[in-house]
Amino acid sequence: MQDRGMTHYMSYQDARSGHDSLHDNTMMLAENLTIEVSKNTSLDCICKTAMKQGNLTDRPDLINCNIVGNLITKLFPMSKKSTVRCQFTKKSMQSYKNISINLTGLSTTTREISFEDIHKMTPPNWFIFKQCATSITFGYFYDISFNEKNPVLNLTFSYEKLITVHIDNKLVDLASYQIPNRVEYTFTSLAAIFQCVKLIRSCEGYEIKLNKEHSFSSSIKGTKEICKLSDGVEKHILKHEDCLGIVPLKLNSSLLICNKCSKFVANKKMNSLKSENKENDPVELSKGEIIRKLKELAPNLHENQISLLHTQIVASNMTSKKGMRWDKDVICMALSLYNRETLQHTEILFKMIGYNYRLKVL
Repeated sequence: MQDRGMTHYMSYQDARSGHDSLHDNTMMLAENLTIEVSKNTSLDCICKTAMKQGNLTDRPDLINCNIVGNLITKLFPMSKKSTVRCQFTKKSMQSYKNISINLTGLSTTTREISFEDIHKMTPPNWFIFKQCATSITFGYFYDISFNEKNPVLNLTFSYEKLITVHIDNKLVDLASYQIPNRVEYTFTSLAAIFQCVKLIRSCEGYEIKLNKEHSFSSSIKGTKEICKLSDGVEKHILKHEDCLGIVPLKLNSSLLICNKCSKFVANKKMNSLKSENKENDPVELSKGEIIRKLKELAPNLHENQISLLHTQIVASNMTSKKGMRWDKDVICMALSLYNRETLQHTEILFKMIGYNYRLKVL
């Protein structure tokens, strides 16, 4: 197992030179894990194997159980999270059902394949798109359509053992998916590459769920499309006119939307919310308008009463902690009432403020 791991490690050196922080975790897992029904393999065992394969036992920041677990979920959708009891500590550990570590020997799986024989490795649902003396390109149609058009993935192997991937003629940065751009052509590595590139997904835009979101497509930068899923379900989606077309690898998320479309929708939602808040903001009236409306509602009120009501309306909308500056007319009216009848003034305060204030005055 260790010799095989070192063989893989040496084959990765050229590919890793440009992105040492990624270390092709996707490729390592795809090569060394297989689907096997009734198997239940612990995540800790898988992670340790991956560390040994990549000579990364002292770099938990580059590969750990969390990273490996998320990649397994993406690479092997058929696997299911489970638990297994450790034979040493007798404690329960996280595991994955239907996943097995590939322990086959070097004679078959790592046997080198010539460039001329790569076409014999065509997996199901793939087809040979183009072939010449220096390269061969495979095609794969996604099981999702946009306006009745299915995105196509093109995987190219060159005679120099270089790998390139395009989705609808847009070049994919393989390093961002932790996939090497150069490998030795073997049974294992080719099968792993075909599996890894399926992690590269086309942008599915933002699903329209609210009526007001339909207006987002009226923007100069927005477009509305009909997305049809593999199960036949259709949904209306929003995309940016310059959609990147490719979704970055997000281990902790299942959303299939590119950064450009995501920012476009987020800005539209924010602008819509600001517009709604502006419409719901209370109308600010001047002092004269408030007094005029009070006189319309209660024409028999005295001027002092209208001043008091106006001052209370203003005070009720105050948000400052420093308090309220009362009009001199209201202050004079309160003082005159207090000087004439102290008891009546206290009773008014009792009704307005409460019993505790009355006790304090008395």
